[in-house]
Amino acid sequence: MSFADIGTAWYAPPTSALNGRADFLRGPRPEALEDGAGPEEAEGPTPAWLLCALAGEALHELCGPVVADRCGRLLGKEALVRALLQRQLPEHLSHLRSLRHVCDVSLRRSLGVPLCPVTGDDLRAPSARPVLLRPCHCVVSALALGAACEACGRHVEEALPLGRAPQGGESTG
Repeated sequence: MSFADIGTAWYAPPTSALNGRADFLRGPRPEALEDGAGPEEAEGPTPAWLLCALAGEALHELCGPVVADRCGRLLGKEALVRALLQRQLPEHLSHLRSLRHVCDVSLRRSLGVPLCPVTGDDLRAPSARPVLLRPCHCVVSALALGAACEACGRHVEEALPLGRAPQGGESTG
């Protein structure tokens, strides 16, 4: 008996280069686009705070490091390095001159889902109010706020709420 005798109805060719797992694909699925839905409806809505302020990619799907500027905008570090080298930063990120102006963020992810390290809540949920703690740079739920970061134990000086529109009167110095 050979494969020609069985047929190919049981076999689906790999949809990605990474072990044939479809969940690693970033593009829209064709069956979702046939119904008239865009790629964001196919994968589910991603909150605005979880999108890279530079490239627009969903940060919880990236496998690389995530950084934040002083305003609380989250960026993919690889996209930022490329933009800095090419000197092609958009106007809203013109205050970034080097990697010294950003800090590494501790964003806990489990199977591509951003989670609060303290409460275990999904930070993509509409009811979640994620905050960026300083100086430890952990991203936690607002329910986990206290005098000290519950994830790393460091003292909290400032808690920047994520997902709000940036202030118009920001200084660029």
